Amino acid sequence: MFADTACYQPMPKEKAEAIADFLYDCLGDLPAALGIKDLRVSKPAIAEIIDLVERRRVYFRIFHGIEMGELNETALYCFWFIKFAPLYHPQYPNWQINLLAAMKLLIAFVRRRHPAAPLPKPLIQKIAYAFRYRDLSKEAVMLLLETLVAKPRAD
Repeated sequence: MFADTACYQPMPKEKAEAIADFLYDCLGDLPAALGIKDLRVSKPAIAEIIDLVERRRVYFRIFHGIEMGELNETALYCFWFIKFAPLYHPQYPNWQINLLAAMKLLIAFVRRRHPAAPLPKPLIQKIAYAFRYRDLSKEAVMLLLETLVAKPRAD
């Protein structure tokens, strides 16, 4: 039944490093934005996050017959940053650093995809609250991001 679909295979190290570089670029100068020197990164956690997103890409291909887009990929990175907390510093709560990283990824994606999308401060605060305190699923974060970049319709 699935003979013609590609099954999961571990990602080549070079591709994983390219994705890690992409994430670093999206996060910008996060340590300076947070006022933190020597922000630490768990390379095993980042590798696990990249692997989990790749596994979801294969899932989309096999079970839905579609390619996972950039929107869903970004949503998954936000989700896994919150769950795995790969960024840390001994003087700051891990959840706070990783929540800010996930929010930075989310906002950067929205601004790149739909620069005119309204992102008022109360909305950003509600999303941050949901990321921190609500039990959001991967699919919920995907839908949230999809909703944020949707262009308003004139009904």
